[in-house]
Amino acid sequence: MSFQKLTVEEYQAQLESRKSTPSGGSALALTLETAASLALMVCNLTIDKKGYEDVKEKISEYIKIITSIKEEAKKLMDEDSIAFNALMVAFKNKDQDEIALRAIDSAMVPYRLFMETKKLQKISEALKEIGNKNVQSDAIISIDLCNAIYYGSILNIKANTPYIKDEDVLNTLNTILN
Repeated sequence: MSFQKLTVEEYQAQLESRKSTPSGGSALALTLETAASLALMVCNLTIDKKGYEDVKEKISEYIKIITSIKEEAKKLMDEDSIAFNALMVAFKNKDQDEIALRAIDSAMVPYRLFMETKKLQKISEALKEIGNKNVQSDAIISIDLCNAIYYGSILNIKANTPYIKDEDVLNTLNTILN
Protein backbone atom coordinates (compact mmCIF):
# COMPACT_ATOMS: atom_id res chain seq x y z
CA MET A 1 0.00 0.00 0.00
CA SER A 2 1.21 3.48 -0.81
CA PHE A 3 0.53 5.64 2.22
CA GLN A 4 1.31 8.84 0.36
CA LYS A 5 -1.78 8.38 -1.81
CA LEU A 6 -4.18 8.19 1.15
CA THR A 7 -6.25 11.10 2.39
CA VAL A 8 -5.27 12.51 5.78
CA GLU A 9 -8.22 10.67 7.36
CA GLU A 10 -7.34 7.37 5.67
CA TYR A 11 -3.70 7.67 6.70
CA GLN A 12 -4.62 8.46 10.31
CA ALA A 13 -6.94 5.42 10.36
CA GLN A 14 -4.06 3.24 9.14
CA LEU A 15 -1.69 4.77 11.68
CA GLU A 16 -4.00 4.08 14.63
CA SER A 17 -4.93 0.58 13.51
CA ARG A 18 -3.72 -2.69 15.03
CA LYS A 19 -1.18 -3.06 12.22
CA SER A 20 2.48 -2.28 12.83
CA THR A 21 2.72 -0.15 9.68
CA PRO A 22 2.56 2.67 9.00
CA SER A 23 4.45 3.55 12.13
CA GLY A 24 6.50 6.36 13.59
CA GLY A 25 9.00 6.45 10.75
CA SER A 26 6.28 6.90 8.18
CA ALA A 27 4.69 9.60 10.35
CA LEU A 28 8.06 11.35 10.57
CA ALA A 29 8.33 11.32 6.77
CA LEU A 30 4.85 12.83 6.56
CA THR A 31 5.98 15.45 9.07
CA LEU A 32 8.95 16.27 6.82
CA GLU A 33 6.58 16.64 3.89
CA THR A 34 4.43 18.98 6.00
CA ALA A 35 7.46 21.02 7.09
CA ALA A 36 8.54 21.26 3.45
CA SER A 37 5.07 22.42 2.44
CA LEU A 38 5.23 25.19 5.03
CA ALA A 39 8.63 26.26 3.71
CA LEU A 40 7.26 26.25 0.16
CA MET A 41 4.36 28.42 1.31
CA VAL A 42 6.84 30.94 2.70
CA CYS A 43 8.72 30.87 -0.62
CA ASN A 44 5.55 31.28 -2.66
CA LEU A 45 4.42 34.22 -0.54
CA THR A 46 7.84 35.85 -0.88
CA ILE A 47 9.05 35.31 -4.44
CA ASP A 48 6.98 37.92 -6.28
CA LYS A 49 6.18 40.28 -3.42
CA LYS A 50 7.17 43.91 -3.39
CA GLY A 51 10.12 44.48 -1.11
CA TYR A 52 11.57 41.00 -1.67
CA GLU A 53 12.98 41.47 -5.17
CA ASP A 54 16.54 41.09 -3.92
CA VAL A 55 15.90 37.51 -2.70
CA LYS A 56 13.91 36.27 -5.71
CA GLU A 57 16.79 34.25 -7.17
CA LYS A 58 17.60 32.65 -3.80
CA ILE A 59 13.92 31.83 -3.20
CA SER A 60 13.72 30.20 -6.66
CA GLU A 61 16.69 28.03 -5.74
CA TYR A 62 15.05 27.10 -2.43
CA ILE A 63 11.83 26.12 -4.18
CA LYS A 64 13.70 23.56 -6.30
CA ILE A 65 15.51 22.07 -3.30
CA ILE A 66 12.42 21.99 -1.08
CA THR A 67 10.37 20.35 -3.84
CA SER A 68 13.03 17.63 -4.08
CA ILE A 69 12.99 17.16 -0.29
CA LYS A 70 9.21 16.89 -0.36
CA GLU A 71 9.35 14.19 -3.05
CA GLU A 72 11.94 12.24 -1.05
CA ALA A 73 9.74 12.49 2.06
CA LYS A 74 6.85 10.95 0.12
CA LYS A 75 9.05 8.01 -0.89
CA LEU A 76 10.30 7.58 2.66
CA MET A 77 6.73 7.29 3.97
CA ASP A 78 6.38 4.00 2.12
CA GLU A 79 10.01 2.86 2.30
CA ASP A 80 9.90 2.95 6.10
CA SER A 81 7.03 0.48 6.19
CA ILE A 82 8.56 -1.75 3.51
CA ALA A 83 11.86 -1.93 5.40
CA PHE A 84 10.15 -2.59 8.74
CA ASN A 85 7.93 -5.34 7.31
CA ALA A 86 10.95 -7.06 5.74
CA LEU A 87 12.79 -6.89 9.06
CA MET A 88 9.82 -8.46 10.85
CA VAL A 89 9.81 -11.34 8.34
CA ALA A 90 13.52 -11.88 9.00
CA PHE A 91 12.87 -11.96 12.75
CA LYS A 92 10.01 -14.41 12.25
CA ASN A 93 12.32 -16.67 10.22
CA LYS A 94 15.06 -16.29 12.85
CA ASP A 95 17.61 -15.75 10.10
CA GLN A 96 20.42 -13.74 11.72
CA ASP A 97 22.11 -12.81 8.44
CA GLU A 98 18.82 -11.64 6.98
CA ILE A 99 18.04 -9.72 10.18
CA ALA A 100 21.39 -7.94 9.90
CA LEU A 101 20.69 -7.00 6.27
CA ARG A 102 17.12 -5.88 6.90
CA ALA A 103 18.20 -3.87 9.95
CA ILE A 104 20.46 -1.87 7.64
CA ASP A 105 17.49 -1.05 5.41
CA SER A 106 15.41 -0.17 8.46
CA ALA A 107 18.13 2.13 9.80
CA MET A 108 18.96 3.80 6.51
CA VAL A 109 15.42 5.10 5.98
CA PRO A 110 15.50 7.26 9.14
CA TYR A 111 19.11 8.17 8.35
CA ARG A 112 18.04 9.51 4.95
CA LEU A 113 15.09 11.22 6.61
CA PHE A 114 17.46 12.89 9.07
CA MET A 115 19.71 14.11 6.25
CA GLU A 116 16.80 15.51 4.21
CA THR A 117 15.50 17.19 7.35
CA LYS A 118 18.88 18.81 7.89
CA LYS A 119 18.71 20.34 4.40
CA LEU A 120 15.19 21.62 4.99
CA GLN A 121 15.99 23.09 8.37
CA LYS A 122 18.88 25.07 6.93
CA ILE A 123 16.59 26.53 4.27
CA SER A 124 13.79 27.20 6.77
CA GLU A 125 16.28 29.05 8.99
CA ALA A 126 17.19 31.23 6.02
CA LEU A 127 13.53 31.77 5.14
CA LYS A 128 12.88 32.93 8.68
CA GLU A 129 15.34 35.76 7.97
CA ILE A 130 14.72 36.60 4.30
CA GLY A 131 11.17 35.38 3.69
CA ASN A 132 7.97 37.35 3.81
CA LYS A 133 7.68 38.64 7.38
CA ASN A 134 3.92 37.99 7.36
CA VAL A 135 4.58 34.24 7.27
CA GLN A 136 7.74 34.16 9.35
CA SER A 137 5.93 32.04 11.94
CA ASP A 138 5.42 29.34 9.28
CA ALA A 139 9.18 29.17 8.67
CA ILE A 140 9.65 28.80 12.43
CA ILE A 141 7.04 26.04 12.60
CA SER A 142 8.89 24.27 9.78
CA ILE A 143 12.05 24.47 11.88
CA ASP A 144 10.24 23.12 14.94
CA LEU A 145 8.87 20.19 12.94
CA CYS A 146 12.41 19.44 11.77
CA ASN A 147 13.55 19.24 15.38
CA ALA A 148 10.88 16.63 16.14
CA ILE A 149 11.97 14.63 13.10
CA TYR A 150 15.58 14.53 14.30
CA TYR A 151 14.67 13.01 17.62
CA GLY A 152 12.36 10.39 16.10
CA SER A 153 14.87 9.48 13.40
CA ILE A 154 17.57 8.92 15.99
CA LEU A 155 15.23 6.68 18.00
CA ASN A 156 14.48 4.60 14.91
CA ILE A 157 18.14 4.30 13.96
CA LYS A 158 19.08 3.24 17.49
CA ALA A 159 16.37 0.57 17.45
CA ASN A 160 18.12 -1.08 14.50
CA THR A 161 21.82 -0.65 15.25
CA PRO A 162 22.09 -3.62 17.66
CA TYR A 163 21.34 -5.95 14.74
CA ILE A 164 23.73 -4.37 12.21
CA LYS A 165 27.08 -6.07 11.77
CA ASP A 166 28.46 -3.98 8.90
CA GLU A 167 31.03 -1.60 10.42
CA ASP A 168 30.90 0.83 7.49
CA VAL A 169 27.14 1.21 7.88
CA LEU A 170 27.51 1.63 11.64
CA ASN A 171 30.16 4.31 11.09
CA THR A 172 27.83 6.15 8.72
CA LEU A 173 24.94 5.96 11.19
CA ASN A 174 27.18 7.09 14.02
CA THR A 175 27.84 10.37 12.20
CA ILE A 176 24.44 11.50 13.42
CA LEU A 177 24.16 9.39 16.56
CA ASN A 178 27.29 10.77 18.22
